[in-house]
Amino acid sequence: MHGYRTKYNTPKNGNYTSANNAFTHKIPRMKNWLSLLIGAVLFISASHIGSDAFSDLTKSGELVVATVNNPNTFYSDHSEPKGFEFELAREFADALGLKLRIVTAKNSSDALLLLDKGHANIAALGEKILSAPNFFQLDTEPHTIANLAVVYMAGNNKPRKLSDLENLRISASKQSLPSGLTASLNGINEIASTINASTKFLLDSVQTRNADIAIVSDIEFQHLQKLYPKLKLAFVIEDAQIPIGWYVKNTASGIVLKKLADHFINKANESGMIDSLRDESLLSLSTFSANDAYTFDKRIQERLPHYKEIINQVAVEFGLEWELLAAISYQESHWNPWATSPTGVRGMMMLTKQTAAELGVAERTNLHESLRGGAKYFRKLHSRLPKDILEPHRTSLALAAYNVGMGHLEDARVLTERMGGDPHNWTDVNNYLPYLQVKKYYETTKYGYAKGLQAVNYVENIQNYYHTLIWQELITANSINSSANLQMVLLPNSISGKRWSAL
Repeated sequence: MHGYRTKYNTPKNGNYTSANNAFTHKIPRMKNWLSLLIGAVLFISASHIGSDAFSDLTKSGELVVATVNNPNTFYSDHSEPKGFEFELAREFADALGLKLRIVTAKNSSDALLLLDKGHANIAALGEKILSAPNFFQLDTEPHTIANLAVVYMAGNNKPRKLSDLENLRISASKQSLPSGLTASLNGINEIASTINASTKFLLDSVQTRNADIAIVSDIEFQHLQKLYPKLKLAFVIEDAQIPIGWYVKNTASGIVLKKLADHFINKANESGMIDSLRDESLLSLSTFSANDAYTFDKRIQERLPHYKEIINQVAVEFGLEWELLAAISYQESHWNPWATSPTGVRGMMMLTKQTAAELGVAERTNLHESLRGGAKYFRKLHSRLPKDILEPHRTSLALAAYNVGMGHLEDARVLTERMGGDPHNWTDVNNYLPYLQVKKYYETTKYGYAKGLQAVNYVENIQNYYHTLIWQELITANSINSSANLQMVLLPNSISGKRWSAL
């Protein structure tokens, strides 16, 4: 039932690190702990039951949140856990003075089951479960208002309004369709849908041309659009607004928790915290162009399956994530073991003759040797950085050194410090790396001119590829875990003959 269990201490300094752009973004912190504490005291003083319930809630010292792995809720990369629901839950745990513990389930139904069985205090799903309500669950005030988005394949006629959908094959999830929408559609007699259909499952049905359009959450499509470069937003069904909050158990302590969560969410909305967290969660892949995304997706389908196993083997050997090594090798050669550049670098990891010789690589176009050489070289650069440089900055700086050389990276770090920046912070260093192309600056450095802007783009590209691979794995796993059994659901006020299908 559990995907995996993990425990995180809630930070107290309000700093949140975004690994995709490797910067530390300070979100304005509201004075929520004091206001929550006052609210809790007022509530529990009115009721002995409330006092006991609040004590039951806090005695373990932790807030346990059940969720699922996807880019919108919770996932982890080489630096730290991420996801909008995770970040918001971490703020709430911090406000309560509790540690946050995340428990993952394979889908939303199983996450709710964890809640019902008492294995979690909150279920944070990133979606509204619109099927018959469970008597044993309560939902909090919404932290997000989502809309349903109509998604179609680029090149097909773009639907612009609900009436344009009448003769189309529509992919949708039973759980995500509000009853008011069915009346607006003026006429679909039956809907065939899966009970836990993931957004990937629905988008895949359009990409494989088993459906003409998909109806999905606009927020989830924002997160996944870069992974589906052929799919476009047709329009948003603004009348079908979906309030998304958290679920708690309908018990004495659950009622206390709901009151605290409602108060927290309202204050977080008023302060702008939720908007800030949402914006930060959408930064991943924000600089990934449609053409790059399309080409990368094609290479994932056509080339990666041939090399994934050996990439994983080498990554394990050198203590790297396979997604990171795959991202570096794609940036270097587009996963072409025989690649050769005009400057003479060759192979999957595009090693120079000199570097290959230093690393003991006899044949640069030998796939295994090239991957081992590149992984070894990256590890060497990573270990040479000062020990007090932490992730995700450490990996980003090592990637820059892989491209521009350790000497030039150190020059950029010296310039960064000289200009008042932090030489341990990739965001600051990446701002000053391009200065190595400006004469008045590179003349003052030890190693002189370097293509600093190229190194910045190099790291940014690898971050995009890396996060794409992580997200592909997440949404593929979610799709596999989704129910594949179609169920026919009769709807009122519908017309004859048309069928919606999630195939």
